[in-house]
Amino acid sequence: MVVDYGNIAGTYDNWRSYSPDVVKTICRLGELRRAAEVLDIGCGTGSLGFQVHKESGARVTGIDRSLEMLGGAPRRSVLPLCADLDGRSLPFKDEVFDAIIGTYVIQHIGNLGLLFSECFRVLRDGMILLLTSSHEQIDCYHPVLKEFFPGFTELEKKRFPDIGAVASFLDRAGFRDVEFHDVFLEKIVLDRSYLEKVEGKFVSTYHLLSEEEFNRGVNMLRRFTEESGAPVCQEWRGTIVAGKKYPLPVKSY
Repeated sequence: MVVDYGNIAGTYDNWRSYSPDVVKTICRLGELRRAAEVLDIGCGTGSLGFQVHKESGARVTGIDRSLEMLGGAPRRSVLPLCADLDGRSLPFKDEVFDAIIGTYVIQHIGNLGLLFSECFRVLRDGMILLLTSSHEQIDCYHPVLKEFFPGFTELEKKRFPDIGAVASFLDRAGFRDVEFHDVFLEKIVLDRSYLEKVEGKFVSTYHLLSEEEFNRGVNMLRRFTEESGAPVCQEWRGTIVAGKKYPLPVKSY
């Protein structure tokens, strides 16, 4: 299930952003500071990296396989690098970054074991911070979408690795003290503005639905927004999975 981000790069930033609270949480958990070297895996257009840079003063390098998505990264103070993260070594020397961040990227990776091992290699000592959705969050949040797009939830759960599996891969790669942080991402109001976001397929999973199901769901959502009284609100929540690489003990002779 592959999404061609080259086709949606031009409109991606119209629909996707992260709240200041989420950015502050990432910076706090990662203990990011001025001049820290941060790698943003699957950085897309560099929007999150720019927010992290503004909040912490860290220097951010972004890596993504879509050259089109990377087009706006330089003007956002994010150093862009085009490379595929899946099944390949990261194109960096050992121990060059103080932290690694990644938001809604691990569902695109087939070989998480290799990716996390490579992340461990290129970290000095520091944190890896991955924002994703647990299967419970997929079930319990955005549940109203089941009314309009019945296949959405199961498709999401097939794409997103189970949180326990993510922790296991991190542990095997060498990360320790793996933690899970439930975070509030956004209050979603099912109104005309939200309809426009759905029509723009602001979540990549919409690109994987059949055109028939997507169009049927959009028409149902349109009727709902036109006919409902007070707008229905829904929370969108995610999970930050954080793991620590500790410095190697100094050998005594």
